Amino acid sequence: MAQYIGGDEHFGELGEICDAILKTKDGCCFKVPRLILSENSTYFRALFLLDGRDKSNAVFSLSWFSGSAVKQILHYSYSGKIFLQEDNIVLLLLAADYFLLDDLLLKC
Repeated sequence: MAQYIGGDEHFGELGEICDAILKTKDGCCFKVPRLILSENSTYFRALFLLDGRDKSNAVFSLSWFSGSAVKQILHYSYSGKIFLQEDNIVLLLLAADYFLLDDLLLKC
């Protein structure tokens, strides 16, 4: 049974503040705002702040996860909402643990 967890916040269009690109194992690319992801995840904070490469639209590889998994994690990071189903719960647990999203781990 599917379960939708989270608030009713709307995060709107983030394109103007995106300053990094996340690339997944299946080649999906997501333009992301480093500040928002860093606030929600110790993993992303370390990735973005401790990395030595140019910070202007740098590409970061997330080779362990598919585009669909990263899309769900990004949606959660922006909105606090997550759609849990039997077929995605294990993947979301793994991703939440990997990206150090403790609050998402508790929801799963």
